[in-house]
Amino acid sequence: AGLLVPGREHGTGYRVYGPADVRDARVVRTLRRSHHLFEQIRPVLEDLRRAGSSEALRTAVEARGRALTARARSMLAGAGALHAYLE
Repeated sequence: AGLLVPGREHGTGYRVYGPADVRDARVVRTLRRSHHLFEQIRPVLEDLRRAGSSEALRTAVEARGRALTARARSMLAGAGALHAYLE
């Protein structure tokens, strides 16, 4: 997905990860665990890199929370309707 772009060590070509790269990897891991798509993660990382701001991260997490809440409510309503139908 190309979200992380580590530097390279001259001579060996080994990847070199600095503190910002480690932070970015942790952000990616956290957002992927909550089922964010790579296309949704990219702008969050760009915002962190550009301004050092976590506002995009906060916005993404809040939006995901709202989506999960809506889905949970829908599932509960469906379960309630199914239960009522079966009785």
